[in-house]
Amino acid sequence: MRPRWSTRGATRGEAVVRLTPGLLERLPDLVEPAVARGARESRRAAGSRRAGPDGRVRVVVPVETVEHAVGTLLRLGAEAEVVAPAEPREQMARTVGAPADTYLRPPPTARPQGS
Repeated sequence: MRPRWSTRGATRGEAVVRLTPGLLERLPDLVEPAVARGARESRRAAGSRRAGPDGRVRVVVPVETVEHAVGTLLRLGAEAEVVAPAEPREQMARTVGAPADTYLRPPPTARPQGS
């Protein structure tokens, strides 16, 4: 039985992620050892499967909760894309969309203090 995603507790699950080859090499320096190990092992198990047309490779990484997955994978920036499951992918989209919305609006006019 596959673990259920939970927003609380330590329910464990997996996320399927597409990574650039450069990020895959740097992964041990950027994430928890279990996440880097999971990516390396899933890539090894994939054997001769090639990278996608954009050069990205598909890996499976262990995560504890949706928040854990999002927090871990956000640090990797645009070089990582959550493919599945839907819940962490949707949360990633909401999380990265909020700052983008802020910065796409013109800034408020700044008034010097005391004027």
